[in-house]
Amino acid sequence: MTRALMNDEGKLRTLRRRLAPGRCRPVWSLLHRSGLAAAIARRYAGIGAIFMFHHVVPEVSAHLDGELYISGGFLERWLASLRRAGVPVLGID
Repeated sequence: MTRALMNDEGKLRTLRRRLAPGRCRPVWSLLHRSGLAAAIARRYAGIGAIFMFHHVVPEVSAHLDGELYISGGFLERWLASLRRAGVPVLGID
């Protein structure tokens, strides 16, 4: 494993630890109770969406729990339809 990759994985682990649900809950609660969350939502709500697919696999029928899996072909068709509709698609990289 290269040093750069190890550093990236270390940064990712640190970020995940910092953003763990239990650690962020007090911050989100404070934002909600202070009214700041509503003010931010008025400005930014509805300008984007995040889609999370748990597992992209070659063949969905091979997996017992089909709700958490999509095929690579489905993902490609879905992204193509979004692009045809003029929806900008951004990766997380």
